Amino acid sequence: MEYRLVEQPDRYRIILPSYRDDLIDFWVSRTYINEEPKYLNPKGASRRNALFGFDQSKGAQKVIICEGVFSAMAARQATQLPSVATYGKLVASEQIRLLLALAPEEYIIAFDSDAEAEALTLAEILAAKAQSWVRVVDWNQLPKKPFDRDPDSVRRPMFRTLMEDAPTFDWYFKLQRNLA
Repeated sequence: MEYRLVEQPDRYRIILPSYRDDLIDFWVSRTYINEEPKYLNPKGASRRNALFGFDQSKGAQKVIICEGVFSAMAARQATQLPSVATYGKLVASEQIRLLLALAPEEYIIAFDSDAEAEALTLAEILAAKAQSWVRVVDWNQLPKKPFDRDPDSVRRPMFRTLMEDAPTFDWYFKLQRNLA
């Protein structure tokens, strides 16, 4: 999968662009040395109207939805399925419209384990508005340690298994997870 990343070697950063109809609609830059700030967004631009990996996911049968850009790239590498990133666990209504515009047969939500409530909320919205299956990765299948429990920290074969075993979202599933 071609993401068209741009390196800024003089600043030790990589630019991670989001494309819609072959035009950059948002980008984030990340340092690749241990320096703060880790991520920089363009001044005055909003992530609300962008999904990383949007162009690569158009027309796909299945789409993986992740929080972060590196998680989306790791999910793609592990599964060979198109993956998008929402640039964080809080998903804007404009991003939901973009997700619905993809209209795959199946969405698989793979937010980090610390964003379970947000993943279930997104699943609920997609299940209500899309005519697609919605599944949510269950990180509770993994031990709490030594894994960070997110797509870019788990070994690829393990992540593939989690994707294959991800339960279909339904109200009973949400109730069970909230009571656990």
